[in-house]
Amino acid sequence: MATAIQINSLLNNFRKWLKNQGISSGSNYQSWLINFPSKLIYKPLPYPDYLDTITDLILAGYPVYAVGLCDKVMSILQTNLNACTNKSTTRYLQNAQSSLYQFRAYLCSQLFSLFPLVPPPVPTLSPAVLKAAKGVAKGKLEGIIDGTNTLVNGALAHARINFVKLAIESSLFFSADIVGERCNELSKMFNSKANVPARYTDDKTICTAPVKGRPAVYNINGKSYNVIVDKDGNDFVRKLINDKTGYTVSTGKSSIITGYVIFHVWERAFDPRYFTNFWNIVLIPSWAYEPFGGFGTSIRGLASRLQNTIMAICEKLYAGTACHIPPVSNPKDVVHGTYEVSVINKKSSLPLGAITKTTITL
Repeated sequence: MATAIQINSLLNNFRKWLKNQGISSGSNYQSWLINFPSKLIYKPLPYPDYLDTITDLILAGYPVYAVGLCDKVMSILQTNLNACTNKSTTRYLQNAQSSLYQFRAYLCSQLFSLFPLVPPPVPTLSPAVLKAAKGVAKGKLEGIIDGTNTLVNGALAHARINFVKLAIESSLFFSADIVGERCNELSKMFNSKANVPARYTDDKTICTAPVKGRPAVYNINGKSYNVIVDKDGNDFVRKLINDKTGYTVSTGKSSIITGYVIFHVWERAFDPRYFTNFWNIVLIPSWAYEPFGGFGTSIRGLASRLQNTIMAICEKLYAGTACHIPPVSNPKDVVHGTYEVSVINKKSSLPLGAITKTTITL
């Protein structure tokens, strides 16, 4: 159970966020913060101590569930409002609903700052909190991790910004155990001569007539590989991400993670050794991907610095695995410094994997 200090810390940060939005007094401030209900007392609710549960979920690396719990409680409040005839109770419920709406906006806009650092170890969730999270997961969890928020609350909130640092600290990497597991899976597939996923290529030296969604043989550097050609460019990758972590990305309106691009760090997505290996996959905000399609030497230089710095981070992040990770393409373009990297972990007791942070120094 979250402590009073932890809950108050979350509310204090909410207060600061409201102030940054220009809300520090008046009736809105009163209803959104001063009267923020720590418990919902009108009619029995499945989550009367919802703020404790939200805080626990955030501390454990599950702010997506925390946002989902806000949605669920707001829905319950609306049901109670529709049935309520008492004016004072109606006002209380309206204030509670309004508070939660703003609190949800705060959680979404500050999501990356809410991912816990590891170490210290992620706290173990109580059975009650696990039950609440699983209940939330049965509803709709769409568009909660939005790459646009990192731009609005990062670059646009400050006059000076380090683009590479903001882009990397707004990106989502995958945990070392996911990376190692996929390396092992691919090794077994190659040894058994199975068809390994690869992206379509029009390079006739690799394959004369590949067909999307069909098996083919790719010839790469004098070696033949049995592949299954991806049907749209990233279908296999999207399914793998969902299978390993529970998160949906690049699946349209149903995506939990929106405003992000599936980025193949070392590129070579046509190569079955690269296409679905997680050391080569990072989710970067759409706005951070723009320099890779830009024109002019300055933009291309920025893209190279971002790409090579991500390579260097992947090297460090996955150094403990048995994967054969390629070297950084251009070490001179690595932007050295300390980065707080967000990592999606493998799902275990919950449908979604925890998201935590780790410090990488280059």
